[in-house]
Amino acid sequence: MGVPSRRGTITGILAIILCALVILIAWERVGTAAQARQAGIPLGFPGSPTQGPVTATPTPFGFQTDTPTATVTATPTATPTESANATSTATTDLSPVTVTFTPSDTSTPSNTETPTSISTDAGTATGTPTVTGTPTNSGTPTLTGTVSPTESPSATPTGSPSAGNSRTATASPTGTGGPPVPQAGVVPDAAPNPSGGATVYFAEGYTGQARTNGKVSSTEVLSLLNLGSQPAPITITYYFAGGGSPQIVTRVVGAQRAMRESVNADVGPDRVVSASVTATQRIFASRTITRIDSRGRRLDGSTSLPAGAPSARWDFAEGFTGASFQEYLALFNPDSTPATVTLKAAPEAASARDARATTISVPALSRVTVNMHALNLGAHVTTSGVLVSADHPIVAERVEYFGSGVGSAKAGSTVTLGLIPGTGQRSLRIPFAGSGGMNAATIHGHPPLAIGDQAYLALLNPSGRSVTITADFADSSGKAVGEPVTLKLAAGTRGTIGANAVIGSRPAGPFSVALGATGPLEAESAQYFGGSPNQGSAPGIIVPAASVPLTDAVFTDLGQTLADGTPVTRKLYLYNPGAVPAQLTVAYYSGAGILSGSPTYMVPAGGITTVDVGQDETNRGPMGAEIRASEAFVALAVGMTSDGKCAIEEPASAVF
Repeated sequence: MGVPSRRGTITGILAIILCALVILIAWERVGTAAQARQAGIPLGFPGSPTQGPVTATPTPFGFQTDTPTATVTATPTATPTESANATSTATTDLSPVTVTFTPSDTSTPSNTETPTSISTDAGTATGTPTVTGTPTNSGTPTLTGTVSPTESPSATPTGSPSAGNSRTATASPTGTGGPPVPQAGVVPDAAPNPSGGATVYFAEGYTGQARTNGKVSSTEVLSLLNLGSQPAPITITYYFAGGGSPQIVTRVVGAQRAMRESVNADVGPDRVVSASVTATQRIFASRTITRIDSRGRRLDGSTSLPAGAPSARWDFAEGFTGASFQEYLALFNPDSTPATVTLKAAPEAASARDARATTISVPALSRVTVNMHALNLGAHVTTSGVLVSADHPIVAERVEYFGSGVGSAKAGSTVTLGLIPGTGQRSLRIPFAGSGGMNAATIHGHPPLAIGDQAYLALLNPSGRSVTITADFADSSGKAVGEPVTLKLAAGTRGTIGANAVIGSRPAGPFSVALGATGPLEAESAQYFGGSPNQGSAPGIIVPAASVPLTDAVFTDLGQTLADGTPVTRKLYLYNPGAVPAQLTVAYYSGAGILSGSPTYMVPAGGITTVDVGQDETNRGPMGAEIRASEAFVALAVGMTSDGKCAIEEPASAVF
């Protein structure tokens, strides 16, 4: 046996020292992604002014990435730290760091990555990634192909509607109002049909069961409300992933009544489904999705409004494809011809010139589910909105799963209808947000982190030029809190404001946000309750920003139980953006008719009044409400199960 050389010994020692340095750097920066998500600061991105040339690498868009391990590559650039007066001081560290870690969830993933395919609920689009333009900082990676049948990872709730109380009162007049009100995030004008009624559309839907998929049991329920004095016959048409004949169900919503329709009972288990609801007169609808994991534990859910009509454009301001999130888009084509749809990222970056894009086909009378995680796979920017365009009108919803777990079995979830680009909305209002404050302690020199309830404002610039945005925060009395924040967004990009950092170290809420911009603006607020969305089981909701306040609005699902009988506490957050106090009157409707009593509430100028629905009405079956006001207002309903695991939201629908 030979004796090791002196040179080999020195080399070994140097290797040990180098490994130790790498481990130290990794320990310092392993929390970088989570902190960037909390602070709303990009980690670094292709095309950064402080970065050298970056080669655009074609990355397939849409293949499954439910994997129990993850590799995070962070190349920090000049990371701005915003102060209260919106000026910034850049600190620069360009050392690339790669950290490989294994999350606490060890469940076996059901999907594998395929670098040249798009995994959808209708099939797998196969093709060859190509780059157009110069491959350094200017190419647009694209992937095109056809669709062949495969499984969808979507998720939804289970259960059957429960009967309402047999309590009634005298009839009251139906809701009246002016012309249709264009309110961002609220159901737009319902599409007329030959019978004189209207049709609304839901893209997302799933009735999967844990005994089949090994992950979650999903319950999907449609909540329907008829304010009219006559019964409303309705037709529900279900469309399925992979095509096939639509399924038609007919029902009657009683006069001045609320009802729930079980999608699970209508279409059976393990169906990936979209739906349209057509009525002969004006009704209101929402869809609630709840989930239980394979061990019977409650997971987060959501309530979403329908689209009043398909559209050739949909935008999503919120979006995160880090290891702690799993994001999908549900694309529904109610037309008799296939739709060609282009998805383009709106990154949180200095420019959208390297934004990734893909084009897919959505079959006629069908839907597909696209895995968005691959949009930013391998990129430094994991925070990104999405711009959706199609050759003819479709419906698009975003599904996000987050926290502990894998894929569609993650603890948290939100499902949100896309935003239809307006003609220049420059003033928006967010009626509800909450903050648990900031942790004063630092870890290895990192700044304080958000704790408890956490709110993140996702701001999207859909236009072709830069836009400057100002955000002002006010408490429930209308008094300003924190300092105004100013943010400049390049064309086709998004930005994030971490509300906890703006409000300060102490818990606060509810509070509102007024957004003003020098150009077109779209916005959503992601609200998480009791902890970070990056770990654990904190539930969350999405609060769309409203462009025009209402004087007459409706909520379809305020019952004190979920469809499976689980108790839920419902609260209404009534926000008055005006300069004078507003008086609001609430009328509740059950499955048996309009309920007695019409409580009245005063909302201070610029303030928020919180209504505990259970204090007004104790109805445990289906229940909706109409709210009329002396002044324009914005409202949001939030429900929470007693175990704190499931939060569901419903923005107000305009009455017209």
